[in-house]
Amino acid sequence: MLDAGNNELAEIQQELQAVKAALRAESSYLGLKGETLQRYLLQLNEKENLFLSRHLAIAQAAQAAAAAGCAGGRFAAGPLAPARPPPAGPVRALDREDGEAVVRHLCDYEASAAEAAKGLRALSALAYRDAAKVGGDATALQQLLRLLALHPEDSNVRLRGMQAICNMAYDSSVSMTKLSVPGILGAVLAVFSTAPLPDPKDQSVPSGPAAEACLKAGEAAARIVAAELGSGPEASAPAKRAPGNDGPLAMLILTASGGELAWKEAMPKLLAQLVENEVTEPGIIAERFVVAGNAAADGGPQVAVGWLTISKILANAENKVPSLPSALVEAGCINTAARLMERMPGEALVQLAGLEAMSLLVGNRWTGFTGFWG
Repeated sequence: MLDAGNNELAEIQQELQAVKAALRAESSYLGLKGETLQRYLLQLNEKENLFLSRHLAIAQAAQAAAAAGCAGGRFAAGPLAPARPPPAGPVRALDREDGEAVVRHLCDYEASAAEAAKGLRALSALAYRDAAKVGGDATALQQLLRLLALHPEDSNVRLRGMQAICNMAYDSSVSMTKLSVPGILGAVLAVFSTAPLPDPKDQSVPSGPAAEACLKAGEAAARIVAAELGSGPEASAPAKRAPGNDGPLAMLILTASGGELAWKEAMPKLLAQLVENEVTEPGIIAERFVVAGNAAADGGPQVAVGWLTISKILANAENKVPSLPSALVEAGCINTAARLMERMPGEALVQLAGLEAMSLLVGNRWTGFTGFWG
């Protein structure tokens, strides 16, 4: 049976065929005809392309996340092993109160999206009661990432996975040591960057598991970042970073730099939410952004170009995160871009992205001119 994501794609493609048939026959569709119907066809085409690209991004990102696991390596990635077949016989009853039984269920029935969602819901409930215990279970975290990779288009799996991460993030120590790694942050970005598209017919914002999963991903990111800063509505004392970890916010930026374009394009929205919810402020974002930029060279040209791409995006994000572009300049973002270019003189894409980033950061800001010549 097709999952919800495939069903939605099939419906879009079916409607595309119906609209094309109406245009060829010079007839109407849903009361639309001629030029108006052609515009509707273009909207549907755009929706299909975005739908396909976002699901490809989820699959690729989740595979990288699952391969990275919880080891904390900045740029680890690898292939995803196929799902194991379930045990013979009827599906075992799930003991939702037993953590070991829940993790075993997640592993044994990983091929089933329905059972994965059921198991992740139980894991989320356990994490709500004891975030430190569940968040400290490496097998549980690795299997959670694997399920997101195996079922990247299933909205319920995404939603329950994000709920589990969100509940684990209540423990600031877990956030700093177990969740501030590329595997987890990549999974969060993959879900956050795939918010359902507005309906082309009436531009209404969809609801349901897919939209809820995106909201939960944003909440999970906020809680993880807040652990470092001791901020947000439920603030507690800042937790210590794991050795070799640049902190959740810098690692989030670094993970986005090495990920899909959709992750990068989602950064202004995500950062705006962090500021609006008083998790952080533009000056701190800018400081951590420079830290991520200094580390980006270790990931090679792809990550360097990714960081420079986010620089370009944020340079134009004044309307979403006021004062952030100026804060980036004041924090030394232009010099960081220049250093990346110096370290990779033979990489044409790095050179081009660096020049574009510096140009946009300078803009017509006085701080940009002083930052460029300083």
